[in-house]
Amino acid sequence: MTDVFQLCFSQSTSLDKKTLRCYNVTNRLFSNVQIEKTNATSSAYFSGAFLKYTIESEESINLSWFWCDGIEEIVENYCGEKTSNESRYQVVKLLRQCIQKFILDECNSKHLGKVKEAKNEAEIQAILAQHLFSKLAPTGKYVIDGRCTPIDLQKCPACQEDLVYGDTSIDYHDYWHGYPDILIDRSTVKVDMDETQEYEHDELPEPDQKKQRLLEHTNGTDGEGSILTLKHNIFTTCEDQFLKTEKTLRQSFAQTLTNAFYQVKQNPKLQNLCIPSFLASDNKVRIIMYNCEQDRLYISEDMYLFDTLCDHGFNNGTIVSIWLALNFEIFQNEVDEEDLTAIALKKSSFQGKLPDTVSSVYKHQLYRNLPTKRKQTEQPPRTTMGVRVFKSKYAKSLLERLESLDSRFF
Repeated sequence: MTDVFQLCFSQSTSLDKKTLRCYNVTNRLFSNVQIEKTNATSSAYFSGAFLKYTIESEESINLSWFWCDGIEEIVENYCGEKTSNESRYQVVKLLRQCIQKFILDECNSKHLGKVKEAKNEAEIQAILAQHLFSKLAPTGKYVIDGRCTPIDLQKCPACQEDLVYGDTSIDYHDYWHGYPDILIDRSTVKVDMDETQEYEHDELPEPDQKKQRLLEHTNGTDGEGSILTLKHNIFTTCEDQFLKTEKTLRQSFAQTLTNAFYQVKQNPKLQNLCIPSFLASDNKVRIIMYNCEQDRLYISEDMYLFDTLCDHGFNNGTIVSIWLALNFEIFQNEVDEEDLTAIALKKSSFQGKLPDTVSSVYKHQLYRNLPTKRKQTEQPPRTTMGVRVFKSKYAKSLLERLESLDSRFF
């Protein structure tokens, strides 16, 4: 554990591939997302959101572009290098100790590991909220969508602690709106089930889809007068799995975009930061984030939660990446538009698809607590960063700063 930060942040070329797979954080890839068409101008639940999009996986950039300042500060703090701002030093120290405690805590490792045994989406939500996201978030607070709380899932199936259910609604009824599976500080989480466990409810609106799924998990399928649907042999073709993946990504993008606008409305200082949300399953996580000022949407590569090579079975690089994302207000740095333009990274074009009246609603009128009125295996992104880096002074300076940490501290 003493070298966890060195293994996560080091730029050394001597690390073997297995260690890099388990620990490396700085080179986790984010691809920009371009939106060609969308139904964001219509009233639709997040689950009914439509986006025609392109993920530019060949033009990925590294996590360190957004968190280089934070990485430097964390390493300096870990190595005892004092700063002139004592209160800031203590805040970083407390947050750093939080992630170290998480990785070292065998009890938490045991509890989070039970997500691999989860029987349904509701259990996955519960365990991830209780033992992953809340443990890494600044406030430690979360809310699980409570409209359809399963009768037999009032306590976490991993630790038997009470779960926190509540209203997760967000947005404006005339446009995109809905109920994220989990709210965690300033982020949303969409929980995605394995395709062999999903149910075929695409014809239902979002609340009914989720309610029926949770009722099935709670009550079975044999009760008299049940409205439940038997599980069919579905998602047996690549096409079916692809369509499910598309639906999940569209919902995740819609939640990320609308949540980002809402958070900026609440705190305008966040407008030039990439506000993260998450797409999570029982074994992996993707970070999706949106910068409202620059109109840029990013999605990370698949990041696996567990790895037998790592301490306590966690993929420590993934855990630290999630921690950095959840603490983005503390650690994320702004990236100048000219530095992104220099490497020809394209904008999402989402805001350009909205009339001024609709854009104004997304920017100024979103709210929480709506009035009452839900696999395709992808190839790891390839990046042309090595070619494009020479066009960007910022990219060169990032590498120099990260390499200097090796010489100064490691």
